[in-house]
Amino acid sequence: MVKIEKKFVAFSLIAVILGWNFGSFLGCNKDSNNNNNNGKQICNYDELIEVLNQAQPGQTVKIGNCRITGSFTIPSGVILEGVDKNASILVSEGDHPVVRITPSTDQSNLTEVTKISIESNGLAGILCKGEGNVQIKDVKITSSRGIAIGAEELTSLNLSDIIINGPITQENANNFPPNITAADIATHGLVLVRVSNASLTNVSVSGFATFGALLVDSDTQWEGGGASGNMGTGVLVHKGHAFFKNLGICKTIKGLKLIPSYDGVFVNGATIETDNVEVCDGDGFGFLHDSVTANHANLKVRNNGDAGLWVQKSPSFQISGNGTEIKSNRFAGVVLLEVGDTVIQDAKMDENIITTRVFEETGSIDVGDGIQIVKPAGHVKLQNLSMSNNERVGILLDLGGGSFDNVIIEGVSVEGTGNQYGAIAQNGQIPDSWDSGVTRRGNVSVNDESFMGSLSIVGTVPSKSIPSANDVETNGFGAIIGDPG
Repeated sequence: MVKIEKKFVAFSLIAVILGWNFGSFLGCNKDSNNNNNNGKQICNYDELIEVLNQAQPGQTVKIGNCRITGSFTIPSGVILEGVDKNASILVSEGDHPVVRITPSTDQSNLTEVTKISIESNGLAGILCKGEGNVQIKDVKITSSRGIAIGAEELTSLNLSDIIINGPITQENANNFPPNITAADIATHGLVLVRVSNASLTNVSVSGFATFGALLVDSDTQWEGGGASGNMGTGVLVHKGHAFFKNLGICKTIKGLKLIPSYDGVFVNGATIETDNVEVCDGDGFGFLHDSVTANHANLKVRNNGDAGLWVQKSPSFQISGNGTEIKSNRFAGVVLLEVGDTVIQDAKMDENIITTRVFEETGSIDVGDGIQIVKPAGHVKLQNLSMSNNERVGILLDLGGGSFDNVIIEGVSVEGTGNQYGAIAQNGQIPDSWDSGVTRRGNVSVNDESFMGSLSIVGTVPSKSIPSANDVETNGFGAIIGDPG
């Protein structure tokens, strides 16, 4: 017996010297990743529910290469991880959300969902609500009804590499009645309500019947991806702050909606910043701003069925950057109505197209302007602009009976053919030298010089024609889907 003990002690000493894990050698090691299911990939509904119910913060619950039907709740601080978003698939059962995420107040153990797909025919794909932090990455959601992702009252939300798809296409859009609801079809791709810090990276949303993304009183940073091919409105920002970079917000579909469609809508005191965003090919407006502060850099606004950029009753507005191009939009490239301090510089604005529109204040008018500024409420600076072949006029400045004192025009080039005008100022105290910073080329030189009278101006887009998020601000995503159960 003494000999055996000596051999065991000697073996143990060798194990220590060589750095062996003695417990592992004996087959009794605990999972080094602290996985609640010891690294096992679950493919059974009952087992997944049981493991999730028992999971503790910091643990990972793994799903295998399979489809599991049901409704699942992720506890605070737990990670739900699949094999791959094309292999591990959770499928809705009834109206219930497929996944509910419980936010974590522990920054070292975020609640996370990763590497899965969700197929939802219920009222929501993923819902998370309450104080705390959530991370969702490398996930694909396909929704037939309701909301794809809804988040409310979170401290932070990190979304990365997310694909969100709904059922709407250009081909089927006219098959749906104008007031279709979330109980009938997928209406909202992404809904954020009072999220203190939302970070979105490579998030793409398409195919939803009312909003691609609805951002309500949240602070959102969104880089990469975008919201294209939705019906109604691509992105709406209501209050809060949003910074968009390297996004495409395009091809918004009107369908049978009773109000215009918009690639983007910014309202109710929001602050908007963008850099290198493309706004293109929508059936209606590009971006509409109402009572907001906006600063756009290197913005590309092309081929929209109504004004590319519409700004009204807003405290300040700025466009800058040599990458800025506003081209081939119907009605106007940029319209500013009763806007405060305004800077438009380093931009090309070409070939915006004459179209007839009806306004309550002005009636039916034909407009095809590069820039139309009406009743400026602050300083206006137009600098380093190149404008060609806008079908009615390059720049129309209507002072609304006011003074030219707060207007600066420098380094502006306008040119055109036929009956096109270059730069017209009207309806105010306009000095003879007002256009000393304008260079005219082509027919616009003669046309401007011989111009008499005034050009028609726009009226306000009324609130009844602008989509609203007031009910969502008051009642959260419950205003869209009711009690998700």
